[in-house]
Amino acid sequence: MGNDWGVSAQRKFEWNEAEDREETGIRLPNMYPDVYLTHSSGKIIVLDTKWYSSPVNERYDAESVHTGNLYQMYGYLASQDHRGGEHLKSTGILPYGQTELGHRRLRTRIDEHPFWVETLDLMKDWEDIEADLLGLVEETVDS
Repeated sequence: MGNDWGVSAQRKFEWNEAEDREETGIRLPNMYPDVYLTHSSGKIIVLDTKWYSSPVNERYDAESVHTGNLYQMYGYLASQDHRGGEHLKSTGILPYGQTELGHRRLRTRIDEHPFWVETLDLMKDWEDIEADLLGLVEETVDS
């Protein structure tokens, strides 16, 4: 990835919550995405890896992203919007382990956030997996 990227693992994200909240013994959950990347151009990527026996839900002969994963990633991205700048357009990537269903890929946008889902073949040699993952990250700079 070169020197163009800064990498943080398990960086804690803070909720943009009201200061006048009432404490009653419960709190909002902590948010720790797997990887937080910043590019020298200002581009921000939030990456959270997932593994399921199937990387998609199937219903009515259609495949969709796991709902909880989508909401979790959206929570990560939206919680940082108040910071402005590139945070308003940060990219969320959900890489899944590829299963017998084969390769799956989704490129979309939710609000102003590019949102990507990609399956990776984890049966490859680690060098090839690394290359696939780095290629995925580098692809976001051009999007």
